[in-house]
Amino acid sequence: MNNGLVKLLLSLKNASMTKNTSVILKCTTLQVNVLQKLYVEGFIQSFSFKNNFAHVNLRYSFGKSVFRNFKIVSKPSLSYSLSLRELFKLEDKKLVFFISTPKGLLTNVECKTFKIGGKLLFIC
Repeated sequence: MNNGLVKLLLSLKNASMTKNTSVILKCTTLQVNVLQKLYVEGFIQSFSFKNNFAHVNLRYSFGKSVFRNFKIVSKPSLSYSLSLRELFKLEDKKLVFFISTPKGLLTNVECKTFKIGGKLLFIC
């Protein structure tokens, strides 16, 4: 996982912990793909991308941040891979695992349907 992606995710978490409603971030196309996946999974309310900047509206559930269970697993110096067998052993249904695969960024449910493993990036 590259440093820009780590900065993006930590900025989102820090902004949500301080109860900000929106945040403006400098983004690349890889980071916009991560924002799209976070939007589809319901972790951010909306986002728009213009001139290498993303305006992200954060989501809250009953006044609490949806990023409270957020954890970065793979760091630039250490990566953690999951095989398909290890994916099926994961039982926690409340958390969403974001995995980098040859088919792009997928969640644990999508990896199970495509029957592929990959590098575990972060957990929400």
